[in-house]
Amino acid sequence: MITHTLDLVYNLALLVALSVISGFLRRRGGHPAWGAAAQGLLFGGAAVVGMMRPLALGPGLIFDGRSVMLSLCGLFFGPLAAGVAGGMAALYRLFLGGPGTPMGLLVIASSALLGLAFRRRGTRSARGLLAMGLLVHVAMVLLMLTLPGRTGLEVMRRLALPILLAYPLATLFIGRLLADQEAANRSLEALLESEGRFRSMAENSTDFIIRYDRKLRHAYLNPAALRMLGLEAGDIVGRTHRDFDLPEATCAFWEERIRRVLETGQPLQTEFQFQGLAGWEVHDSRLTPEFDAAGNIQSVLAVSRDITERKRAQVLLEETLQRLDLAVSSGNLGIWDLDLQTGRLEWNDRMYELYGRSREAEPPSLELWADSLHPEDRAVTYDIYLAALRGERRYDPQFRILRPDGTIRFIQGDGLVNRDAQGAAIRITGLNRDITERKLAEQALLESEEKFRSLTQHLQVGIVVHAPDTSIQLANHEACRLLGLSQDQMMGRVAIDPAWHFLREDGSPLPPEGYPVAQVLATGRDLKHFVGGIHRPGASDPAWVQVDAYQDVDERGILRYVVVTFVDITERRLVEQERQHLQAQIQQNQKMESLGSLAGGVAHDMNNVLGAVLALASANLEAQPPGSPLRTALETIIKAAERGGRMVKSLLGFARKTKAEERVLRMNEILRDEVRLLERTTLAKVRIEMDLAADLRPILGDESALNHAIMNLCVNAVEAMPPNGTLTLRTRNLAGPWIEVCVEDTGTGMPPEVLARAMDPFFTTKEVGKGTGLGLPLVFSAVKAHHGQMDIQSEPGRGTRVSLRFPALEPARTASTAPETPRDGSAQGAMKVLLVDDDELVQASTRMLLEIMGHPVETVPCGEEALARLEAGEETDLVILDMNMPGLGGLGTLPRLRSLRPDLPVLLATGRADQTALDLVEADSHTVLLPKPFSRDEMAVKIQAAQRMRGENRP
Repeated sequence: MITHTLDLVYNLALLVALSVISGFLRRRGGHPAWGAAAQGLLFGGAAVVGMMRPLALGPGLIFDGRSVMLSLCGLFFGPLAAGVAGGMAALYRLFLGGPGTPMGLLVIASSALLGLAFRRRGTRSARGLLAMGLLVHVAMVLLMLTLPGRTGLEVMRRLALPILLAYPLATLFIGRLLADQEAANRSLEALLESEGRFRSMAENSTDFIIRYDRKLRHAYLNPAALRMLGLEAGDIVGRTHRDFDLPEATCAFWEERIRRVLETGQPLQTEFQFQGLAGWEVHDSRLTPEFDAAGNIQSVLAVSRDITERKRAQVLLEETLQRLDLAVSSGNLGIWDLDLQTGRLEWNDRMYELYGRSREAEPPSLELWADSLHPEDRAVTYDIYLAALRGERRYDPQFRILRPDGTIRFIQGDGLVNRDAQGAAIRITGLNRDITERKLAEQALLESEEKFRSLTQHLQVGIVVHAPDTSIQLANHEACRLLGLSQDQMMGRVAIDPAWHFLREDGSPLPPEGYPVAQVLATGRDLKHFVGGIHRPGASDPAWVQVDAYQDVDERGILRYVVVTFVDITERRLVEQERQHLQAQIQQNQKMESLGSLAGGVAHDMNNVLGAVLALASANLEAQPPGSPLRTALETIIKAAERGGRMVKSLLGFARKTKAEERVLRMNEILRDEVRLLERTTLAKVRIEMDLAADLRPILGDESALNHAIMNLCVNAVEAMPPNGTLTLRTRNLAGPWIEVCVEDTGTGMPPEVLARAMDPFFTTKEVGKGTGLGLPLVFSAVKAHHGQMDIQSEPGRGTRVSLRFPALEPARTASTAPETPRDGSAQGAMKVLLVDDDELVQASTRMLLEIMGHPVETVPCGEEALARLEAGEETDLVILDMNMPGLGGLGTLPRLRSLRPDLPVLLATGRADQTALDLVEADSHTVLLPKPFSRDEMAVKIQAAQRMRGENRP
């Protein structure tokens, strides 16, 4: 084993050199596709070299490091590289041949695919690499079992442990090398990109940029700096300030500041003046240290900006402000000026007083001004100033400021926007005047007016003012309406008066100490949003109100009034109750939808199974002589399958909102059939009465679904009644296009809490094992599928009445077409059938049934293959197309089939006849629905329909 392990480790040594060469290729760059192909050639070549020097256990039975190479190739370099490397390895392994060739090819494929799978997950960590290595080589060990005879077990015994020990670790080691190279390449690319951006910005900047090395020599000057000094790049790079004709003071100034940055490692901001080409200039400079990878300062970068004009403007502005401040000091006005080109803002002393700020602590700035604005006024004030900048020169906003001490002041602004020759705003100047006293007076007046208006008679809110002894001093019209008395009757009454009484929100009486005025007087606190009812004189129903009560006290804190407001919420309460009722109905429908989806999925699969059973039994029935045991057994199987199909069909009522099949039905006949069945099964335990309208209008519906629904209601009624109870079935015509079917019993009835949940799926009051809780939900689904309505009325001890209402047919549509008598589907000759179904059971059983009927059959598992055959010109007389298949399915296949063969008859087979399937059949005159499961006779009828379609299309 040690020898084998050393041979394997020796083989893996190729990977170290491989990682180095791989990193070189990645650094070379180039087009990604060429890079991936080159990596694939490299890894594929390494795999081939490894197979030239493998661990050989016999002729054609070799082991090497190709699994590590190919998995890492897929992980780091993607599908193209993995494909190239895997292809080279596979070709060479085929060339070597031997009994291990199949295993070798499988190892190549699995290694590359697993590497690609881990690439999709973004695996680069040590844990991920080790997991991939383990998974790849567990797959290799398992693939040893594909070796012929007992060779696989012997090879597994000898090499499994060395492979699982060495190869995952090799995958981890080499993977980390490749990952480190990848990270290093990304860092290098980012550095080059960053350096390129810096150079581009520096070359195009109007600021002067100079880099100094540690010896104070110029290492770089951008074009703006060269133009400023009137020099060429070659004249200055590598030289110091003292190599030029500069004043000693200038040289000393820069040398002292550069050395300070080199010594402290901290940036430095400074201003300096010098004699430039255009005369004396003022520059604002920032010197920043630059560090190498070890953290040592290697250079200093100086960025200078010409602020000569700004300095001049600042001096002029200060002089102007001094003159303006002197001129307006008598007006007590705050003055500010904003230079839009430099962003410099100036305030006079009065501005600081207005805003409660200190010039020494807080220099003026836009941020300081914005922070001082009242939060509710910021957006509007910003909009006013922005509009002024875009349009008119003058503006006069009003806004509030919030001073640091918490006080609020109202400000009247007035200002002017200065523009250049092109109309662009360059300066904005303004005045601020404190108008707080005036605004407070205006607000007090408005509040007084608002208080007066709140007592007017036009509000939709009832207002009652009580004196401290609770006697009513004032009541508006709405309050009189809500309390049921006139204004004259209201005056002088106390809060607790026999003329009316309050109810709690749940409808129970509210004691006098709980009345709103009594609560306020007892607690000394305002009452907020109390909800209750008021029984008023002469009114049968209470008025529901939301009440607020609060105290009005004078400056000494003595109570003057208790003010009570009433908001009529009677209509809102009714709307809320209706909303809750509708929400309960919606939740019920959602429950039924969810259960329907589950039932539909189960029913679809069951119909496929039942379809196979029914088709095979029908196919073999006619071949057996009458009375033979096998024929009897087949007939029993057919009956059982048909019964199962009916049961599944009832489950499908949950999954659809329409009927599986429609025909003209007379509900009286359905009820009579159910009564005859009940009379045989209830053993006269209950009395059955019928009150059926003789002129009951027919409906259009699914007889099986309605039979099942009526039977569920009758069984529930019988089980709810004691012996000798009465079950009554009634029918009648309703106004409009409706009929009604009622099922009544004299049973125990249901309490309100049970009635509220009666329609919930799986809810039952029966003992465990005696009820499923699906009876009424099934009935509800059937009624909804027929666009009908269902209502349940029940009281404990008084029985239950279930009313079903269905839309009746118009007289012109009552004629019903008799169903076709099943005949041999081959009566008009054999039809070549293309059967499209993905279920193998359905394929085999349907094929046998059709062949026994004399129709040749070709089967395909999906719609895509069927379309390919038709497009290739294959002739067929009939297509049986399954609705539910992977891929296009029946829904996607049928439109494409029609574009190829517009008149080709199609039987659309489905175990779940939902609205989608019904719409497809209705929209296509050459398509017939074939519900699963189907018997031989049902298949014969559908084939006859297809033969008629075929005959109509022939010239």
